[in-house]
Amino acid sequence: MDRLDVCLVNMPQSPVERPSIALGLLKAALLPRGITVRAVHSNLRWAEEIGLDEHQWLERSRSEDLLTDWLFAPHAFPDAASDDEAFIAGFTERNVRFRRAGVQWARSLLFYRRLQASWFLDAEVERILALKPRIVGCTSMFNQHVASLALLRRLKAADPSIITLIGGANCEGEMGVTTHRNFPWVDAVVSGEADLLVVPLIEALLGGGLDAPAEAWPEGVFAPVHRVAGYPRRDAGDGRPRATVEDMRQVPMPEYDDYFAELATIPWAERVRPSIPLESSRGCWWGQRSHCTFCGLNGGGMNFRTKPADQARAEMDAAVARWGIDRIEMVDNILDMTYFRSLIPELGAAAPPLKIFYETKSNLKREQIAALAKAGVRWIQPGIESLNSGTLKLMGKGVTAAQNVMLLKWCRQYGIHAMWTVIAGFPGEDDAWYAAMAELVPYLTHLEGGGIARLRYDRFSPHQTQSERFGLKLTPAPLYAHVYPLPPDQLAGLAYFFENEGEDSADRSLFSGEMPGRPGVNELSRRLSDWHRLGRGARLDLIRGEIGGEVVDARLVPTAGRHVLDAIELTVLDACAEGPPRAQLAALTPDLGDMARAGALERLLTLGLIVELDGRLVGLVLEDPAPMPTAEDNPLGRVWAGPGAARPEAEAAE
Repeated sequence: MDRLDVCLVNMPQSPVERPSIALGLLKAALLPRGITVRAVHSNLRWAEEIGLDEHQWLERSRSEDLLTDWLFAPHAFPDAASDDEAFIAGFTERNVRFRRAGVQWARSLLFYRRLQASWFLDAEVERILALKPRIVGCTSMFNQHVASLALLRRLKAADPSIITLIGGANCEGEMGVTTHRNFPWVDAVVSGEADLLVVPLIEALLGGGLDAPAEAWPEGVFAPVHRVAGYPRRDAGDGRPRATVEDMRQVPMPEYDDYFAELATIPWAERVRPSIPLESSRGCWWGQRSHCTFCGLNGGGMNFRTKPADQARAEMDAAVARWGIDRIEMVDNILDMTYFRSLIPELGAAAPPLKIFYETKSNLKREQIAALAKAGVRWIQPGIESLNSGTLKLMGKGVTAAQNVMLLKWCRQYGIHAMWTVIAGFPGEDDAWYAAMAELVPYLTHLEGGGIARLRYDRFSPHQTQSERFGLKLTPAPLYAHVYPLPPDQLAGLAYFFENEGEDSADRSLFSGEMPGRPGVNELSRRLSDWHRLGRGARLDLIRGEIGGEVVDARLVPTAGRHVLDAIELTVLDACAEGPPRAQLAALTPDLGDMARAGALERLLTLGLIVELDGRLVGLVLEDPAPMPTAEDNPLGRVWAGPGAARPEAEAAE
């Protein structure tokens, strides 16, 4: 067997229900140049090693708790002393559900998983060596870093001739420099977007260029020479270079053949319904104007770049035709608003429509939500992080609570699943804002419920890059010190997750624990939990009559029941459908007298059919709402796992 030029590896922890778009893009760039390349999805084999149910539990573990990184740490850093008991104590303190299972049970389980990590690495090294690769590169995002370092270390020990690379979100800027400086078994680290540099980089390495001088390496690549000559600096971002693609037309459709071939060999493959990740843009057009204070997703690349609509549409069609799957996960940080004049109408004309996920801004109008639903975009993440305008202003979101509630209403009206989470703990916030949200929640329980989480300080967010402005003194999340054998200054260069000195770092889940001294936050958490537990079947539906109408109210409110509306009340309710300012209500209902209008409005507000937010009158009633998408329609893919989980064949029989 001839030697393989490049082996690209997707290590744990990574979802099994979708291929790695990073590897898919790199493979798509390399293949046309005659470079032999194989994408290996080792995350699938890890799930096979520990069991799919256990894999999904690890997948749900919070990234900032570094659990998977800890499992692989002794294999990446075999000579380092570590305080494992301190890690377990810290992890259980931060995870009340884990603590409730019993610390001794948890400790035994975690140490057994470490043994499995060693067995898994042995098998993966053997499998990759059998391919005889000249270059092995790992993609690293969130909790993949230590597992990737462990694999590359064992490969380098087994065959020193292999050139080892790592790149991805965990390697951007200073994080990439710190990785390269401290882990010498990694030959080169790529910072930023590698789409356009990967071909010249691989061709140079295959030609024997590992010892090239500093000026020969592409922008964003940290190579052996930099360990001696010093690492390059730039004025932008965190002071370190990153590669950037300026023209998205140059980015091809990712290539996923290896993922689907490998998935088919896994014993539990029938329990996975995969999706296809694609992209139509990078960066964030809103972030260019107002960087949300908590967002660190784009690193130094906030600049918004988008593919032409015809290219994005052609890639969707080609992906569906090639892999026979109509579930498309668009990985864009935000939907390009110009697509409402191009891509979205084109998708709306397709029959049958695809099943598409997009992240969007939350100020979308009714007609835009209707267009998304028609286009098959029935699963969105709209960036709703609060239902209070005070908190939203602190975030720099550029929207109001009224707009967020209106979005939830129109999503439910047109049958779009909205994924959203309240974030609590912003510097300068008022706990009373959360108490007000708690009072509002019962009136929204006919809509889609959201989650709640504590604020996390991520690298590249304004909270991290401008910490003094917010009165913060950030240090790496505490569990980093029990995973990486590095001094504090190097941990600060490597970490993506930070915490503020002096803040409580106990249990981070607000659905299973409380935030000390924050009654408003804790009451909101309880109300949101009730929404999820008790809100199934909640309704607020209008049935029109010849003159007035009737509202069927089955929300979690004291006023629930059947409300008969007269013609005046129905007129006022209709006038508030789009959430107008209170001052405009008279102009919208010119045929009503002032007293009649005021009386109707007072009753509608008392019943909670209208709520007043930010001086706007937001009508909450739905009229003949479209059915919501089912789990079968989920464009993010699906895994059947956990106690009592139905299997595909069982669901099909129901």
